[in-house]
Amino acid sequence: MLRPRGSHVWWVLLGHIGIPLLFGVAFVLFSVASNTSVPTWDIAVETALNFAILGIGATGAIFENDTINQVFKEHSAVVGITVVGVNFLLASFVVLIRRFIFGTTTRKLLWGIISIILGSLALVVTSEVLAYAYGVLPVAH
Repeated sequence: MLRPRGSHVWWVLLGHIGIPLLFGVAFVLFSVASNTSVPTWDIAVETALNFAILGIGATGAIFENDTINQVFKEHSAVVGITVVGVNFLLASFVVLIRRFIFGTTTRKLLWGIISIILGSLALVVTSEVLAYAYGVLPVAH
């Protein structure tokens, strides 16, 4: 019998993803509040990078989880490194957008949204590994 997708997985997601995301949003608010000029869409690119960094940081915490280690066994390190690699790739796309596109484009809203989507995907990739593990682990009786 498979483990039901009950409230336990939500507590784990809150601890490993929700709390870092909360701090990321707080960082954005601090950045906007402390900026002396009018906020621009540049904050979106910085937010995207923060989300990608949070995804990378959350990966370490997730792979300390016993459920992850039970599901992936001796392959936990490879899965963890792969998740970090994907998150670095997503972050590099955000940096490329900032470096080569964002400074010269007139469509800052569009590129800001694309950047936030890429940064958020880092959190999604990390949380999907956790959700997968909790979805396939049999319930212990």
